[in-house]
Amino acid sequence: MKNTILKQINDIGTKIGYPFYFYADGSFGKSIVSGKMNAIVVVKGKFTASDLKNECLAVWDDENLSFGEAVICLKEKMNFPIYIYSDGTCEKTPCFGGCSSVMVVKKSFIVREMTEKECQSVNSKIDHIAPKVPRAKWVMPKPVVNNPTPLQLARLEVARQALLEGVDLTYEEEEALVYFGTDEEVRAYFPYLECDELLIWKGNQNLLEEYIEDNCFYSEECKDVLAERCSDEVILKYFDNWLVDVKFMEKLLELGRFELIEKIQKVSSLNHPSALGEVARYVKAILKAGYPQLLKIQIQKYDDWFEDDVVLLVQSGNLEMIKYYLDYHRLCSAAQKELVKLANSQLIEMYQERYGFDADIAEMAKWRGLLSV
Repeated sequence: MKNTILKQINDIGTKIGYPFYFYADGSFGKSIVSGKMNAIVVVKGKFTASDLKNECLAVWDDENLSFGEAVICLKEKMNFPIYIYSDGTCEKTPCFGGCSSVMVVKKSFIVREMTEKECQSVNSKIDHIAPKVPRAKWVMPKPVVNNPTPLQLARLEVARQALLEGVDLTYEEEEALVYFGTDEEVRAYFPYLECDELLIWKGNQNLLEEYIEDNCFYSEECKDVLAERCSDEVILKYFDNWLVDVKFMEKLLELGRFELIEKIQKVSSLNHPSALGEVARYVKAILKAGYPQLLKIQIQKYDDWFEDDVVLLVQSGNLEMIKYYLDYHRLCSAAQKELVKLANSQLIEMYQERYGFDADIAEMAKWRGLLSV
């Protein structure tokens, strides 16, 4: 009987998705690094074959051949890195016959692994691996402003007098005015506000909405505080009035403000350009952070996707979101190639039926046994 190494690897891919990684101790997972170990094998997609095909493996025509043993045999003839394609063939080049490899082996394994028994043992643990879930729901912090001290009240009176006389305020006087002045006084002081972060710490969301009609927050620290301490309504207003740096979106993702990110998409595309034609690449930031599931509204409402973002979406291996994208849009050539590399026959057949692959990519899919001839 032939070995079924690639079938065993497909079983893992079915459970945890692609890409996944093997480490030197024989374990595997979804991270490129595990503890102090870097991945030594990268599995990028599904195999259409169940066995490895290489002449130096002919003597190992054994169903119990482990993956580690096969790698050692291949090393004797091919050295590393070794590239394996979906049909099981092993080559020294990352691309062969117009197809890219779906697995890369960088070095030998220390242990004998992936025998049938080991595979079953590992698979029993896979069922209990928790999927990546969003953080707990974000809760807006309370304002930091407390009852004023006598010193702060004295500074407030000094600030009021200085404004009457047209004198610039010190930081302490500005702080007293913003924190403890009336809304009318703070509103009138908007054009002269030096430390606009004080307005965020004050926590008056109505004043913040009025302020950002004509004023942008410039410092990175200030934007972080804005993301941490402002309501959805204020931040939506901010996105509506200004081109917001991608780092701001990264901060929202870090804070777990996923509902807000979905609200932003309802009012504007995440690839919407400013009046000057600049575009903040929020979609790319979301995909790189590993949250393609946040982009359903973006997929449904907007067709201004960048081609490299679509490639990232397919490379994410999130089959639900890829299918959702295909329900609304066709793929660029580069993304079609990534879809073939992913080797999900259901998605490939669906795409061929609905849109049709480019001719050269269709041939690639047929050559790999993913499309009927």
